[in-house]
Amino acid sequence: MTRTDIINKVAAANDAKTYLEIGIRNAENFDRVDITDLWGVDPRAASADNISQITSDEYFAEFSEKFDVIFIDGDHSADQSQKDALNALKHLNKGGV
Repeated sequence: MTRTDIINKVAAANDAKTYLEIGIRNAENFDRVDITDLWGVDPRAASADNISQITSDEYFAEFSEKFDVIFIDGDHSADQSQKDALNALKHLNKGGV
């Protein structure tokens, strides 16, 4: 089972409508998520309407949207992963994962 399979199972079980992925890189996972309203954050990602080419810190400071599912796969350092997790919790809809 891949991470995309897990995300899609969690999304289906929770009737998720909105998704944020931090660190989409080449969008390999992002493009296969079965949620209608997809958003990505990655300063190095290809440009698209639903992708913010900024850091996750900048994104969370600038935007207030809430999501049903947030997948964190950005900077893998302990400090940044913790910051992303704490920020993501503030941007989850009630019942979000």
